Amino acid sequence: MILYLVESTLCLLLFLGFYHLLLANENCYRFNRYYLLGSLGLGMLLPIFHFSWGIFPIEAISTLIPPEVSAFTSTDSPSDLSSKIPFLDNLGWGIYLLGVIIMSVRFFWHLGQLFIKIKQGLIITKENYKLVLLPMDISPFSFFNYCFFSEKEFYAGKLNASLIQHELAHIRQRHSLDILLVEILRVFNWFNPVFHAYKNAIRLNHEYLGDQAALKHHQDIISYQQLLFKYIRAQNAIPLASPLNFSLTKKRFQMIQFHNSEPKNQWKKLLVVPLTFLAFLLFSVSLAGQTKEELPKIREIKIAEETKKKKEIEAIQRSKKIKKRIPTKEELKKWEKDKSFKISLDRKAIKNRDLKKMKPEDFGWYVVVQPKEKDKGTDKYQKKVVLYSQSYYAKNLAERVLIEIEAKKRKEEREAH
Repeated sequence: MILYLVESTLCLLLFLGFYHLLLANENCYRFNRYYLLGSLGLGMLLPIFHFSWGIFPIEAISTLIPPEVSAFTSTDSPSDLSSKIPFLDNLGWGIYLLGVIIMSVRFFWHLGQLFIKIKQGLIITKENYKLVLLPMDISPFSFFNYCFFSEKEFYAGKLNASLIQHELAHIRQRHSLDILLVEILRVFNWFNPVFHAYKNAIRLNHEYLGDQAALKHHQDIISYQQLLFKYIRAQNAIPLASPLNFSLTKKRFQMIQFHNSEPKNQWKKLLVVPLTFLAFLLFSVSLAGQTKEELPKIREIKIAEETKKKKEIEAIQRSKKIKKRIPTKEELKKWEKDKSFKISLDRKAIKNRDLKKMKPEDFGWYVVVQPKEKDKGTDKYQKKVVLYSQSYYAKNLAERVLIEIEAKKRKEEREAH
């Protein structure tokens, strides 16, 4: 989880840095809108998907790492450490969930405030939008198909047509969807300042689009700038809305001069393709320990290994198979009557008289163990009959095969070292 957060943050910073460096000062605002939304999605998705790409052999990679560095490299990842200290893990999740709850409450509070203002205001239905007149001095703003203006300015005839066109641009281009998306992402990524930076970049680009639409109806740039300056100290709208006076900074006033000029430096848009490929290489592709020539043969190698293992099992079964030894009726009768024999069946002790109920075909293997001279005079000095049933004989063979394979592998590893 921690690794994903680090990778996604770095990926988002790469996309956002490219935007501020090359695109933010260009008047390709529609392209910038889709770039910001697309890069936000890619930055979150690329670190999730991982693909192996074999370029260097493992030996070649290991030679690039100095021995003194590799010697002090920790084998514990942050997630491993947190699992070893449950208190820290629980505390971290507790803080995160608390932040999510607070941001969720904030989000729904602002959403509720917008609906309250819609109910408080006087609604005038137009062809493609609804005009909401509020009994207070506010900066014009919009939310979906609602345009909010001051009732006082509206009846005094002080509402400029360019201001309405500015807000209608937000409505036609559905900027409220962008804002809601970013705000929802911020609820779950409240601790990450990159999402706040993305939100500001997206909203400022919305205002550029609104200014651009307004200037098509208001050709005098200076008078439009003066019109905006009137609202620099006006009451700000709710964060989920698109306010006219958002980021009325020197940069926004400077950009107004280029809104209706011909877009320049179109080549910068083409750089998004190699940038995306670079992000894919950095955050979705991991180097595998094979060469390029070996990659097409991976499937064949796996099949060969499975075939080899199967042949090993068959060879062990042929060479190590315990031949069946079945006792005769006479032997069973002898062991039943002779109490000097200690009987075991499938490694469990049984009484001699139990053999009376059994037949030779019930057994798969047996051996008679004579007592050792060193045990003479002790309880161990006793003849033993070890019997295996048919089912136990088959099971014992399977276990023996696996044991032989593991022993062979360990022997090969020791010889290799």
